[in-house]
Amino acid sequence: MLETIDLPLFTREQTPASERELVCRAQSGDQDAFEDLYRQYNDRINRYITHIIGDAGIGCELTQDTFLKAWQGLPALHDPTSFMAWLYRIATNKAFNYLHRERKIRLVAWEESTLASLSLSAPNLESRVEDSELIQLVLGRIRPTYRVCLLLYVVEQLPRQQVAQVLGVKVSSIDKYISRSKEAFRRVYYQLNV
Repeated sequence: MLETIDLPLFTREQTPASERELVCRAQSGDQDAFEDLYRQYNDRINRYITHIIGDAGIGCELTQDTFLKAWQGLPALHDPTSFMAWLYRIATNKAFNYLHRERKIRLVAWEESTLASLSLSAPNLESRVEDSELIQLVLGRIRPTYRVCLLLYVVEQLPRQQVAQVLGVKVSSIDKYISRSKEAFRRVYYQLNV
């Protein structure tokens, strides 16, 4: 039902030394190192926030706010290998704060990731477009925490440990969150698809 995107996965043990080095250099005030980190994560964070918010323009603004907060808070990051989870946590907080402040949960702009990948000559194009629209509606109707959990685990393909860090829950609880998120998605999907 949800399209996955092939992205590199890094666990604490697999985090490339170059990223660790960039984080350490950026923590020391090296703007070039932070710009490299920005280039590495900007598109992913922007897409992630846009999925939560449902508005590409606001998603771009919140992405910039996320990186500004990351730059300002980087010296306080204790573990450079947790940079990615820490950055997603900042992005999640920015998105939730926006939703809370605006008191509205809009439809998720899912078409930017799914419709852009559709070929005009693809068989069953109409069916695929309808499925994409249905996914938008479903994501817009499930709790924001479940939406974030699905986006992190299914779309961004983050490991469970990093999803737990972003959501601020214990790693032992993350399977329950993932299961409940999938069940909520499935329930709403079938209600709307009937």
